[in-house]
Amino acid sequence: MTDRQRCPWRPVTLLWLLAAQLPPASLQPCGKFSYSLEGKCCNYCKPGFEMASRCTSTRDTGCRPCHQGLFNEGFSNEFCQPCTQCNVGSGSRVLKNCTRSSDTVCQCTPGTQPAQFPKWGVECTPCPPGHFSLGENTMCKPWTNCMATGRQTQRAGSSRADAACEEATSFSVIFLVLFLLLVFGLIMLILGICLSRRDKRQLPAIWKPPGPYNFRMPIQEEHQYSLAKV
Repeated sequence: MTDRQRCPWRPVTLLWLLAAQLPPASLQPCGKFSYSLEGKCCNYCKPGFEMASRCTSTRDTGCRPCHQGLFNEGFSNEFCQPCTQCNVGSGSRVLKNCTRSSDTVCQCTPGTQPAQFPKWGVECTPCPPGHFSLGENTMCKPWTNCMATGRQTQRAGSSRADAACEEATSFSVIFLVLFLLLVFGLIMLILGICLSRRDKRQLPAIWKPPGPYNFRMPIQEEHQYSLAKV
């Protein structure tokens, strides 16, 4: 007699043992976008949809698209939510319109900064004096102090733009050139004065006659001139 004839129940027993090792359907994990309910995996509604009927043991979750002006961003069984309205009067503007699967994106305009509530960019406040903002939901910053860096203010700041300063290199070059010209002029002036004084000291003394207009001729010429007159 063979082993199979002696134990005809062995294959059935093995199958039963293997089945016992498997978890029941109610304990099997559901997918990423589903959940377990009464031993069954129920699907969430996709973005842009809301739940119309709950999941049961005989049917899956019923979903319907969001109406105009409503949205639902993720996989869920939540109802669609109203689209955010940007407060245009406070300086906010619509950067991206609301769709069934995404909310409105608001952005503060230049000269304003986002308020801390309710949502970034929905409410905006003006920049305080001496500050500016380029928009795009950035916070206001103080104007650049040109005088603190030794530069001149080329353009005053505003709530929408920073103060513009003259380039430090060009200003320094101009100042350096003027300073060198002034030093060179002073050196030339001092050198000219020194040369003038030295030339005066080196000039020879000029002979002057002993009396006023006393110009006498040599003796021989004077004698010949006297004989001629006689």
